[in-house]
Amino acid sequence: MNSIYSVLIVTCVIASIGMIFHIHSVTAIPKSSKFWFSALYGFMSIGAIAEWIGVWLNLHPISPNIHQCFKLLEFCITPMLPILMAYGCGLKKSAKPFWIIVIIHVGVEIALLPFAKIINITPEGYKRGEWYFIYILVYSITFVYQLTMLYHLSKRFQNRDALTLITALLLVFCSVVPSIIHSATRTAFFGMTITGIVLYLYYEGLTLQDMMRGISEKNEKIRAMQDKIIVGIADLVESRDSNTGTHIKNTAHYVELIVKKAMEIGIYNIDEKFADMMISAAPLHDVGKLVVPDTILRKTERLTDEEFEIIKKHTSEGGKIVKHLLEDITDNEYIQLVYNVAKYHHEKWDGSGYPEGLKGEEIPIEARIMAIADVYDALTMERVYKKALPREMALSYIAENIGKQFDPAITPLFLSLMKNS
Repeated sequence: MNSIYSVLIVTCVIASIGMIFHIHSVTAIPKSSKFWFSALYGFMSIGAIAEWIGVWLNLHPISPNIHQCFKLLEFCITPMLPILMAYGCGLKKSAKPFWIIVIIHVGVEIALLPFAKIINITPEGYKRGEWYFIYILVYSITFVYQLTMLYHLSKRFQNRDALTLITALLLVFCSVVPSIIHSATRTAFFGMTITGIVLYLYYEGLTLQDMMRGISEKNEKIRAMQDKIIVGIADLVESRDSNTGTHIKNTAHYVELIVKKAMEIGIYNIDEKFADMMISAAPLHDVGKLVVPDTILRKTERLTDEEFEIIKKHTSEGGKIVKHLLEDITDNEYIQLVYNVAKYHHEKWDGSGYPEGLKGEEIPIEARIMAIADVYDALTMERVYKKALPREMALSYIAENIGKQFDPAITPLFLSLMKNS
């Protein structure tokens, strides 16, 4: 027996067993698919071993009946493989009619076995019978089905790789066709095993890509829902302050302008992830006002010192509310950013702000950005206790307080954007 052929068969068996272990280690593949793929590689191993034994019996005749049984096993398994692959890929409905063909084929093979019409075992070894075309016909039908299955499989996934399919088809063609044309060419099971591995890895890759896309889509929906909840809570806070939500929209817009310009220039290493979180967090900067009495929020006269101290508590209370509100529904990085925005947006660069009197870069960057947007919009909006300042006066106030109240690196960006808009 050719030693290269023996190595190919051993490779088929080892590769098939290895694939069974691999399949069961992948969590993304459904249990039913794992079962059918395992059956596929199990039958591949059995078919390869049966073929190897059949070749060995050609050289070492023991019993024609035993030889026939192993050839029958090989011939019955081969047409089954594309169907098992289809079941593994979840194409059960289209594969059911082909089971009928395969079962009829097995019955015909067994019925004709005594007459040596398909499998003819002679003293010289195995020869093809005069009705061998039945096996070729059935195998051709299942092979064509495999091509159709691959087409339907590729249509099921958005992320599909045509090159992988072409490679798999070439492997099948180059390995199976020569063995059909000439019985002494025994490359079929090796080719089918390699093809099966390529196709499974293709299916697994598509499944994982689709799963990741599904997770990404769900995350986007969750994030959209989270943003709506945040804006809804912020609207509730603003409505208690006689606002209609304009302050929320305005500050979020100013924050977006600042972070995108800072990201463009490269200030403070602001990246896209931070920018997205910052824009999303901006509406919650005043959430702490939920604990401030309406009598203070809606007061038209100047606040007393005691009332102002109560107002100042909205920063610390805002931080607590944010942590309680967002805990367990989003990641810690986002919670910390929103916490910093809510708690520290009234801190000042020179340390004269509240609630902790932080100074310079001790103040989180997100709070320093929020401070600019919040103060500018507060100056240019009419409130129950004040008139709106003209745009130019508000910008002058911001400019005069660079390095005192506002970050000296970020504030000029905002001023430039507003003057040029």
